[in-house]
Amino acid sequence: MGERKSGVLLHVTSLPGEEGIGTLGGEAREFARVLAASGQRLWQILPVHPTIVGDSPFQGPSVFAGNPNLVSLAELVRAGDLAEADYAAYLEAWRAYRAAHPGRSDAYVEYGFLWERKLGFDSRLPGWEAAPLRRAWEGFRSRAGRDRREAFEAFVRREARWLEPYALFMALKELHGFETLWCGWSEPARSGPSGAGLPPNDERVGFYKYVQFVFDEQISALRDAAHGLGVELVGDLAIYPGYDSADVWANRSLFQLDSSGAMTHVAAVPPDYFSATGQLWGNPLYRWGEAGSEEDHARIYSWWAKRLERELRYFDMIKVDHFRGLESYGCVEAGAPTAVNAKWVRGPGLEFFEQIERELGRRPPLIAEDLGIITDAVRRLLRKVGYPGMKVFIFADWRGDPRKNRKHPYLPHNVARHPNSVFYTGTHDNETLRQKIELGMTDEERSGLELYLERSGERELHWKVVDVISASASETAIFPAQDLLYLGPEARMNNPSQSSGWWRWRLTVEQMRMLAEDAGPRLAGITRRHGRCAP
Repeated sequence: MGERKSGVLLHVTSLPGEEGIGTLGGEAREFARVLAASGQRLWQILPVHPTIVGDSPFQGPSVFAGNPNLVSLAELVRAGDLAEADYAAYLEAWRAYRAAHPGRSDAYVEYGFLWERKLGFDSRLPGWEAAPLRRAWEGFRSRAGRDRREAFEAFVRREARWLEPYALFMALKELHGFETLWCGWSEPARSGPSGAGLPPNDERVGFYKYVQFVFDEQISALRDAAHGLGVELVGDLAIYPGYDSADVWANRSLFQLDSSGAMTHVAAVPPDYFSATGQLWGNPLYRWGEAGSEEDHARIYSWWAKRLERELRYFDMIKVDHFRGLESYGCVEAGAPTAVNAKWVRGPGLEFFEQIERELGRRPPLIAEDLGIITDAVRRLLRKVGYPGMKVFIFADWRGDPRKNRKHPYLPHNVARHPNSVFYTGTHDNETLRQKIELGMTDEERSGLELYLERSGERELHWKVVDVISASASETAIFPAQDLLYLGPEARMNNPSQSSGWWRWRLTVEQMRMLAEDAGPRLAGITRRHGRCAP
């Protein structure tokens, strides 16, 4: 048996702050202090990589790079890179934007504003060069001291394997237009880094390297601050990169592409009781399992090991998204309008984990996202590798008298058979606890839940749920911040069935205060009572 721990799920973007989005700066350190004061030992966040249209942290131009929007401008002022006047001008622009969008911009991330005004992502737009991250790069080049310059150069050397192609890729995206996929670029840029046509010391390339350097500085400082408070960071790892990414552009031999670089097959979930037409994800698939040779597999495992090695620089534990795709992955021919004809294909299975451990020289601390329709083969693989799986309270069967149900794996009393697990009220992909209870349950399910919790009526029902999960046999319990505050549908982070309008929710300043002063002490008492505090 491992240690009993608990923590909170909240993405960095959802923190309140002055810059229009939660960042890795002061607000993140403050949240780590709130967690520590409430007895929590884990902070789980979503992927921290750059995003694209749709703003999903699970889709972007790199699974190695950090999201520029998470960089704290205030920290860049303290580092001496960004002038106070440039920072003040950005804050004034953000205040003006908020005033023009009252209410909405207090509780939601305005990604369009950030990409244009913080990063200056499109050099075709007027004023792009005045964006504070661009100005910070200029300030770094003109004002940075010797020690910091040497630190930058050391970072570039250490991370060259992914950083060089990523910086080239982003600079080329600027030149060709961000809306143009790399397969639509002119030759020789389309053929990969060797034909990029830009020197490594190009100013645009240097800018993207600098942004990754300061991201590394800030997330490393957050990790150290959290550790000093007794809080560990839990990351999240998407199984597939996006097609329009430096990962695919620079590593085509790893993926199921034809000689022109077009995808031959794409990720999909075959039809099931959730969807009659399946789920068409559209990501490129690896040449592993039945789709590749031993040489292909070796290259993929090495690439994955480098990816995990980088993640483990920042995170103490990593949740692997779509774990079942490592045993068998869903695929359909590229260009198919739906996933109706998708099928499951045998994946790498146990070999993946054996090779990754060999490459890393150790067993990585992983959490398996084993949600959805899970086969016996997937369960056997999970038992063999020994990583904790996930249990989700709101997915349990609450019909009838749930206390007599000895089968459903997400009912708290049945979790006793699976202590090597992480128990959640809900995840970032589903409705909040309040939304589920008040809007997503039948009368029968609601009655069964109240019977199970020995609580009728809605008053503080969420605290009884938190108490039951904390009391469970699961070694780890994780509570989304929304559920601790009992927030409704307005606080839902994502809905996988809809492609836009999500990933935007933020805590307000008042909600952050309530978390620290009300929910935090309540959570601390529950955590102590069930032996999940630090020894």
